[in-house]
Amino acid sequence: MTRRNQKRFSPRTQRTNNTEQRLAKMLDVRRLSYFRYDATEILNSSGIEEKVWTPILASIVTKASRLGIKDANEYIQKLEKDEILDIEITQSLIRLLDRYKRWR
Repeated sequence: MTRRNQKRFSPRTQRTNNTEQRLAKMLDVRRLSYFRYDATEILNSSGIEEKVWTPILASIVTKASRLGIKDANEYIQKLEKDEILDIEITQSLIRLLDRYKRWR
């Protein structure tokens, strides 16, 4: 097959076994401990009790690493609408997720 006739894959797709898979923004698992530390610092400073924010952080990490950053952002915004988190903490967590994202 000549170079001209080969199928071109976009930069945000991954080629496996001649199939095309769309890449998604997900949490960088290699830096997971750093993310947890930074998120813990943000949530500790928010004034929320630890027994409340611990499952919130676990849900954020799970959604960001398995489903994607977009789903984790939607979950954080839902928590803001339910008035569990205030807007400053929400924005800080969303910025933190953007800093620790990776295309996978």
